[in-house]
Amino acid sequence: MADELGMEELSEHFSEEVLNAAHESIYEVLSERAKNLEDYLRSTTPVKTGELVGSLVRVLVENSDVKVTLRVKFDGYNKSHQPYQVIANALNKGYFLPDGTYVTKHQNFIDKGIHHIFQIWIPRLPKGSKSK
Repeated sequence: MADELGMEELSEHFSEEVLNAAHESIYEVLSERAKNLEDYLRSTTPVKTGELVGSLVRVLVENSDVKVTLRVKFDGYNKSHQPYQVIANALNKGYFLPDGTYVTKHQNFIDKGIHHIFQIWIPRLPKGSKSK
C-alpha cells in the first residue's frame, strides 16, 4: 500500500498517530539491524593493526517523514591514503596484486553480516487470500 500511495494519500487513510507509530517502529527495527550488523562486523573483520575495525561506524543518514536511512561503513583512510571501505571490500572478496596475481581471501565477512541481519521471519498470507 505504501508503495502505491504517497504520504498525503496515506494520511487520508491513517491517523497521524498511526503513521508516527509506523515510522518509529521502522526506525527502531532498522536501528537494531544496523547495530547488529555493526556488532557482527566488529567481531568478524580481519584484524592486522586494528585500524580497520576502528574505522567502522554506524551513521544516521536520513530520518525524514518518508524515509529512514542508516549506513554501516568503514570510514576514513589509512596512513597510505587508502579508503578503509576499499580495504574491507578487498578482504571480503579478494584483490589483485600489481603483478596481476589474484589474492583470494574470500572471508566474505561483510556478505555474511548482511545475510545474518536479514534472517527475519516474514509471515506469509494463506494461499488464496489477497493483501489489502
